[in-house]
Amino acid sequence: MNTFHPWCLRNGHRARGLAQREAANTLSDMLLLQSPLLRDAGFDHGFTTRTGGVSEGPFASLNLGRALGDRSEAVAENHALLKAALGFETLYELSQVHSDLVFEAEGDEDPVVFRQQEGDALVSRRRGAAVGVRTADCVPILLAQSGGGVAAVHAGWRGVESNI
Repeated sequence: MNTFHPWCLRNGHRARGLAQREAANTLSDMLLLQSPLLRDAGFDHGFTTRTGGVSEGPFASLNLGRALGDRSEAVAENHALLKAALGFETLYELSQVHSDLVFEAEGDEDPVVFRQQEGDALVSRRRGAAVGVRTADCVPILLAQSGGGVAAVHAGWRGVESNI
C-alpha cells in the first residue's frame, strides 16, 4: 500500500533553497512529487511516497502513520526527515475519519493536541503554517489561494459523498 502525505506552506514562505532541499532529499532517498501549478504560484508543497525513511520490517519505508503499529521512534524520525527535507517548522494534521469535518490551523496551536481532532480537511491562513493529510486509496487534495491560505483535504468516498 502506498501512502501519500501532502503538505503545503503559505505563499512566499520558503524556509530552504531548492539546492538544500535536493541535497536533503538525496540523503534520505525521499521521493517528493510536486505540482508545477502550485510550485509556479510560489507555494512550497509536496507529495511523499513511502520511498526512503528509517522504518523496518513490514513498515520498511518513510512511514508517517502514527497509528499503524510502527515503532514511535521510527515514525518520529521519519517526520524529522520530512521536516528537514522540506523545510517547514510545524506541520498540522488531523485524526482522519472519512468525514466532512474541516478545521482551521491558526498557527499557534500545539500540533500534537491539534491532530487529536477528528476531521478530514484543514486550512490555514497563517504565513508559514504547513498542513497535511495522509492517504492510501483516497485522494489527497491541496488547495492554495494566492496571497491567502492553504488547505489539505483527505477525500475518501464518504467525505466526498458528504461534500467535504
